Amino acid sequence: MKVSSCIAADDWLTGDSAACAASTTDNLFNDPNYSAQKWVYDLMNVEPVWRQGITGKGVIVRVNDPDGVDPTIEELWGRFDESASCPTYLPPEIPPGENTTVEHGTVVATIALGWADNGVCAAGIAHGATLSACLGPLAAQDEDVARFLLDGLETTDISINSWYIPS
Repeated sequence: MKVSSCIAADDWLTGDSAACAASTTDNLFNDPNYSAQKWVYDLMNVEPVWRQGITGKGVIVRVNDPDGVDPTIEELWGRFDESASCPTYLPPEIPPGENTTVEHGTVVATIALGWADNGVCAAGIAHGATLSACLGPLAAQDEDVARFLLDGLETTDISINSWYIPS
């Protein structure tokens, strides 16, 4: 079943991105899933901020995730700062650009920093920011987590600690 409006959470959760690809007249960007995520942008009231030209430019956002981040995907391409990242940041055992599934950390990074107005997916909340990443420990073990969370903090402006419960 095709979703014609893509303005509510349930519309987006259908998993049919083609159904949500139609743009509406009030989209700020030409990304095909912008309409599908408009409800999130509205909840966060981020569009007025974007209209002021505030996109995260000049800000380094660190994504800490036990799945790592693949900065070579199209939505993140060209904005990764390896020098502000941990020595290990890629999804485990997956060479850059060869990931066939999108891991949790990469998804979190695209929600936060995905390019806007590029005709791909939807706009990230801070789509002008620079990405930094760290492959974090899977379990929250005291000294591992402390070392991990403090590593390189002086090189980032915002740190997103992205843990989840594996299925």
